[in-house]
Amino acid sequence: MRKIFKNKFLILSLGFIALPLILSTYYVNILSLFLIMGILALSLDLIWGYTGILSFGQGAFFGLGGYTYAITAMNLMCNVEIRYLSHYTVINQGGTTYIPILLGILLPVILATVLGYFLFYARVSGVYFCIITLSLTLILQQITMQLVEHQIGNIPLGGFNGITYVPRISIGIPLLFYYSLDGPNHFYYFVLFCSVLSLIICKKICNSPFGSILTAIRDNEIRTESFGYDIRKYKMIVFAISGALAGLSGLLYCSWGSFISPWAFDFFLSAETIIWVLIGGKGTLIGAFVGAFLTQFLENLLSDILIYYWLLIMGVVFIVIVLLFPKGIMGIIYGLKRSNLKSS
Repeated sequence: MRKIFKNKFLILSLGFIALPLILSTYYVNILSLFLIMGILALSLDLIWGYTGILSFGQGAFFGLGGYTYAITAMNLMCNVEIRYLSHYTVINQGGTTYIPILLGILLPVILATVLGYFLFYARVSGVYFCIITLSLTLILQQITMQLVEHQIGNIPLGGFNGITYVPRISIGIPLLFYYSLDGPNHFYYFVLFCSVLSLIICKKICNSPFGSILTAIRDNEIRTESFGYDIRKYKMIVFAISGALAGLSGLLYCSWGSFISPWAFDFFLSAETIIWVLIGGKGTLIGAFVGAFLTQFLENLLSDILIYYWLLIMGVVFIVIVLLFPKGIMGIIYGLKRSNLKSS
């Protein structure tokens, strides 16, 4: 089974590598966005599908990663001349973005660790955990919306308008040379690399003894704790890893659009992430990407055809899939594979 999975994963990866060769620039950019949101869905599936922790706070880590990347990259790489409030001129002086990327992942990890410590060690779980993480997301959104006249370093936060002219991700050797991923194909391949690496890391975690403990916590917390495991520590660690993935998704999104705004903390993004995981298949990891891809593809397709009614159609589709296929798309596929193996 592992050889079959590896072969199919390799074929699928090669297919995604070849896509920019046959698609237009527009669709390559859209694919990059789909993959970025797939990483965000993966961050939720890791804690919800494998540990049983439903979080409405993924948008908090997503937005924090994006804002951290934008502020750090612009302060380090740009000369900003402020004209009035959020109106400014930016001259990109170049350089690598390793520090902005690192901080864009590290700060969400710190926030997730601190939040997880206080919540898990206080035995907060279930609906109370959902409410607190949702509240954190809304608080961060309100804070960023109100910071119109404030700036960090030389960068105005812009309030509701957000931060614009954010530099694209650049790689290279610091102080020697750098290469900006301005081209849609180059940026797509970088996002694809991050997506595959994130998926492999999550797969390794879930297949390790650590992952077995996470699954045991999901199935029965009390029994797992009775075996001597400190379930609070394991929850805090996996929550921090989830925060890192969401932060990575946020900074990639910020680089993708060269823009970040309080929308990144929006409640609907966190809620939509839950829908992606449910449709793709909770606890399957790859299902997070499948759900994110399918949902966003349908949204783009229907919004062009049915300008006024596409949200209604999407709502009906979500309800039908969740009610008729509670295990999601990948859950159905895995179920069919098991039945075929048993029959053979």
